[in-house]
Amino acid sequence: MKFRSLLNRLKGNDVVQYNDGTKWIQYVLVVFVLPFTIICLSGGWEWFARLVVVSVAIAAVPIVCFGTSLNPGATYIRAGGKLSGPGLERPRQIVDLVMRIIVLSFGVFFLVIIAIPFMQDCKELAANGKPARVIGTVGRNSAVPFLKQSVNLMQGRQCESQSYTLLYAIHLLKVGGQYEFWVLPRSRMILMSFEVASSG
Repeated sequence: MKFRSLLNRLKGNDVVQYNDGTKWIQYVLVVFVLPFTIICLSGGWEWFARLVVVSVAIAAVPIVCFGTSLNPGATYIRAGGKLSGPGLERPRQIVDLVMRIIVLSFGVFFLVIIAIPFMQDCKELAANGKPARVIGTVGRNSAVPFLKQSVNLMQGRQCESQSYTLLYAIHLLKVGGQYEFWVLPRSRMILMSFEVASSG
């Protein structure tokens, strides 16, 4: 009986922690490992592989935002948290509603500012067959290593105000380096880059 009681406790505690750990591992695999694997194995089709990976990521954001915020069965209150106790139904409803509004608003913002321009770029890319090409010198690079690089190109002696975005790149673009970029012009997404010799 004592052994069975111990098993029940393990089922109630340790198994939940294990499941939480496996979820985090799955997130890491999906967000980091899988995209890099696809891009690294693409060979000369790196730009197309990055296009596929970024398309999936951009499509996933509004789907998740709208799916969770509009789903009555979803909850933003963690089980076992301070608001999950008895007698806190009203505060719990208010917090849940505020969180839904925030997530829904972010989904709409992301759809309008990022997803729709990206879809327009993909439509033009399907018609033209190749991305637009831009040659420029990197004036600023705000990078989250391996995940995202926000690159401002030089325009005369100053940096352009709008940046290009490069996702899932192993090598950092060097400030002062001159590159040829394959880009999506509306969403300003870099699909591929090549360092070129300076004319100077």
